[in-house]
Amino acid sequence: MNTDLSRFKKYAEEVVNGDRPSGLYQRQACQRYLDLFNREDVEFRPEKALEPVNLIQKLKLSKDRFEGQPFKLEPWQRFIIYAIYGFYYKGTNDRVIQKAYILISRKNGKTALCAALALYHLLMGENGQEIVCGANSKEQAALLKDATEEFINKLPRPVKNNLHTYRSLVTFKQKNNKLKVLSSEAGSLDGLNPSVGIIDEYHAAKNSDLYNVIKTGQLMRSNPLMFIISTAGVDLTSPCYALELYSRQVLDGQVSDDRFFCCMWELDKGDKPEDEKNWYKASPNLGVSVVLEKMRTDYTSSVQQGGQELAHFLTKNLNCWLKGGVSWISPDIVDKYSEEIKDEFFYDKEVYIGYDLSRVRDITALTIFTIYNDTYYFKNFYYLPKGAIETHPLRATVSNWESLGYITLTPGNTVDYEYVRDKIKEFERPNDGGYIKKISFDRWNADTLSKELTEIDGLPCKPFSQSVGNFNRPTKEFERLLFDGKVRLDNNPITAWMIGNVSIKEDNNGNVKPEKEYKDSARKVDGVISILQSLGGYLDDNLGEISEIFVI
Repeated sequence: MNTDLSRFKKYAEEVVNGDRPSGLYQRQACQRYLDLFNREDVEFRPEKALEPVNLIQKLKLSKDRFEGQPFKLEPWQRFIIYAIYGFYYKGTNDRVIQKAYILISRKNGKTALCAALALYHLLMGENGQEIVCGANSKEQAALLKDATEEFINKLPRPVKNNLHTYRSLVTFKQKNNKLKVLSSEAGSLDGLNPSVGIIDEYHAAKNSDLYNVIKTGQLMRSNPLMFIISTAGVDLTSPCYALELYSRQVLDGQVSDDRFFCCMWELDKGDKPEDEKNWYKASPNLGVSVVLEKMRTDYTSSVQQGGQELAHFLTKNLNCWLKGGVSWISPDIVDKYSEEIKDEFFYDKEVYIGYDLSRVRDITALTIFTIYNDTYYFKNFYYLPKGAIETHPLRATVSNWESLGYITLTPGNTVDYEYVRDKIKEFERPNDGGYIKKISFDRWNADTLSKELTEIDGLPCKPFSQSVGNFNRPTKEFERLLFDGKVRLDNNPITAWMIGNVSIKEDNNGNVKPEKEYKDSARKVDGVISILQSLGGYLDDNLGEISEIFVI
C-alpha cells in the first residue's frame, strides 16, 4: 500500500530548500533524514512515528501562560520524533535509530520534551521497560522529576490511578514498566537495565560515567534508545563537546553511523550574534515559547555587561561553544578562521616548523606553517604515549580525539619522537618544490631529536628562546594577523582548546608570552607554543633576530 509521506517530509524539505532559517548542521541533518526515505533496506512506518506524537500531544502543560494547554509539538519537534521512531530495517522490527543527540538553546522546552518522551515509553512501551532519565546535578534531576510529575498530575484519572510516584521512581504496574530519574551525583549507578536512557543538559557532565552506565546497561535490550539533549557549554574537553564533534563528522559525511541521529540548532561559523535573523538558527521556538522582546533585552544587557554575562548568552541562547573564562583570543574568532587543511597543501611550498616536546607522558605538539596568497596557514599535529592514557586527567576526551584522528598515540609509556621526526621529514620535498626553511624548537629535552634532524636528515634547526621577550613579537603578530583575517588554522579541536587555555604573561617592558593559567594545570598550551615558534622562526628570518631584551 502506497502511503503519502509528504507530511513527514515537509519540515525537512523546507529547511533544505531554505524556506526556514537554519544553520548548516540543521540542513545536513534534514538532508540525511530525507535520504533515508530512498534507502532500499530501510522503510518509514508512519504509525510508529505518530505513536509518540499522538501520546505527547494529549499531555497538558503546567508552566506560565501555557498552563492547562495541550503539549502542541512544533514542526522541529515532530521532525526529531519522526527521525528517531519512524525508520525500520525492512522486514524486521529493528528500529534504525538507537542513539540521538540534540543541541537546542534554552527555553525551547528541552526538559519538557525529555519528560514527555519518558512518559511515552512508560505508558506505551512493551512490558518490562525501564526508562532512566539522567541529569548531571541534583538540581537538574529535580527539574526533570517535576516536569514528569506535572504531566502525570494532569493525566485522565483512569491512567493516573495506574501510576505510582515515589521519590525518584514512577511505576506503571499494568505493564511492569518503571521510570527512574537519577543524578550523576547519586552515588553508585550500577545495576541499571534501561531500555531507554534520556540525558538532559549533557554539557554539564564532567565525565561520561552516567552515559556509560546507561549505555552498558542496555546491552541486553532490543531496540534500545539513548536520547541526549543539551545546550552548548564552556568546556571544550567535556564528553558533550566530544559528541558534538562526532556529530559534525557524521553530518559532514566523514563518519557513517546509521544508528545515530543528530541535529544541532546553532549558529554557523562567522554568523554575527547581533543579527536577529541568526537567532532562529539556535532557537526554533522563537516567537512560541521564547519571547523575542525578552531575548532582545537579554542580549543588550549581556553586551553591556560583557565577560561572563555575554558568554552565558552566547552559550545558552545561541548555542556557541566557548571556553570558560576570559580567553586570549575568543573562540568565535578561532572558529571563524579554522578550516580543513590537508598535508598535501604544504608539499610544494616553503614551510617553517615549530615543535614543543612533552615531559615524557604528556602531549607533544608540532606545527607546519607557510604563507600562500598573503594568508598564513598553520597545521598542528599532536602526539601522546598510549601508556599515559589510563592516568591522563582527560583520558575520555583524548580517546575521542584519537578515534577522530586529531592526535596520534605512540606505543609505550613515553612519546616516541621518531613519529615527530618522520612527520617533519614528510615536508622536505625538493622534487615538488617543498622546502623546510627553519625548524624552531625549545632546547628542553630536544637535544636528541634536533641532532638527528640536523646531522642525519640535513634539516635546518635552531633553538627558540623561551623568554618573554622572544615570544613577544610572534605573539602580537599572530594576534594582528588573526584579527586582520589573514590566518587559517587547521580545524583541530585540540588547537582551539589550547588557544582557549592561554593566559598571557606580561613583563615590566610590556612584552607578552602565552602560558598555562596554572603550572600543573591539565589545560595545555603546547600547540600555541609550537605555532608561535614556527611564526617566530619566519619573523627572525625576514625581520631580523631580536635580542633577549625587546622593549615595545
